[in-house]
Amino acid sequence: MLFPPGSLENRNSKGIEIIKSWENKKKVLKDRSLIVHVLEGRNLPAKDINGSSDPYCKVNLNGEIFQTGVIWKNLNPFWGEEFRFKIAEMDSTTRITFTVKDKDTTSHDDLMGVLDIGLKPLEDQQMREQWWALNEAEDLNYDISGDLHLQLILDTSSTPKLNVKVVEARNIAAVSTSTGTSDPFVEIRSPSEKPKRTTVAKKTISPRWQESFVFFLSDLSSPVLCVDT
Repeated sequence: MLFPPGSLENRNSKGIEIIKSWENKKKVLKDRSLIVHVLEGRNLPAKDINGSSDPYCKVNLNGEIFQTGVIWKNLNPFWGEEFRFKIAEMDSTTRITFTVKDKDTTSHDDLMGVLDIGLKPLEDQQMREQWWALNEAEDLNYDISGDLHLQLILDTSSTPKLNVKVVEARNIAAVSTSTGTSDPFVEIRSPSEKPKRTTVAKKTISPRWQESFVFFLSDLSSPVLCVDT
């Protein structure tokens, strides 16, 4: 039997299609992630009496916080670190905050700058990479200067992913005979991606990194990772 346009049966069919479409969209939103690459900083302010700083960067999205390693005695630090956030919903109020501080082992850490970025444009662009100028936090009077180089990627891929967190190591061989220490880092290699590295831990044989990496696994039958220190 044929039904004319606008009949109940056709409306039900369209309704089912809309529901299926919405269910697919919800699945995509549920699986959606924001990949944040904290790459480097430049021209950061000197906070220490030696004319340098020990900068690190905190990343905050909806109360979930990640932190880079500390780059000691450097006003132009390279972090090259990657973090991943689950982000099911995004509107004009969805923002990610970057806070750069100077690590101080004897007192509180000094603020070097704050950066607040709205994420709504990513729904159209999918990826943004640029230098952003650091700003002052509200109601605070600090010596603020410098820029932050970031890459933001909105990922809706269904490709299998492996999350790797490099936590720490102990009793690493001492390369320097004069200090009895080393400057270790970890390199992680995957067949389908470029190698990724932790920051360098200076003058230690028991380094602590606490750094996270994400690998996309195109072929699960091949060896997944190779780790070198």
